[in-house]
Amino acid sequence: MTAHNLGFLTSHPSVNEDGSITIIYTGGDPCQEGKHARSTRINLICNDIEYEPVLVDETATCEYIFTWLTPAACPRHLKQGTNCLVEDPLYGNVYDLNPLRNQMKDYNVTDGEHDYLINICGPLVSKCKGEGQSGVCQVKGDEQFSGGLATSNLTFNDGTLVMNYYGGTGGCAGNNTRSTQIIFLCDLHLK
Repeated sequence: MTAHNLGFLTSHPSVNEDGSITIIYTGGDPCQEGKHARSTRINLICNDIEYEPVLVDETATCEYIFTWLTPAACPRHLKQGTNCLVEDPLYGNVYDLNPLRNQMKDYNVTDGEHDYLINICGPLVSKCKGEGQSGVCQVKGDEQFSGGLATSNLTFNDGTLVMNYYGGTGGCAGNNTRSTQIIFLCDLHLK
């Protein structure tokens, strides 16, 4: 079995007019008695389903051209929202997380060692170590640490909703302040 170097990455990925992305590798092993150096061109094309790369051509100058259908080549759809509302920039759907706000008590999530009090679209109902504006509180016994201040900012990132809480209690892993990220996923099987 003979193996040949088909080139080294020599350029940044470039976006073509049709929206596809091209990556080029040059400077591979010599071919055709040293007249050319092998090179590779990979054309990434947006597709809902992931396929493997397919060799579509080998040119007279030893360039190997591949096509790769992949969701990784699709444009990202990112949008920031406020007031616990965000709009999907592609389809125009509006996501409203305000109904998840619990006015009576905080959500309690445990990992077996810590409890996490969480509320969204406003501060915790309970206080976290005397702080009235926390949206997340990490609790272990009598210790409490703010996991970040309450927020109503919501991010739509390619079908995923994300809420980030910043500015929590300091002293974490050195002198860092605690922060929390909640990722909301759509469960199509939930009844």
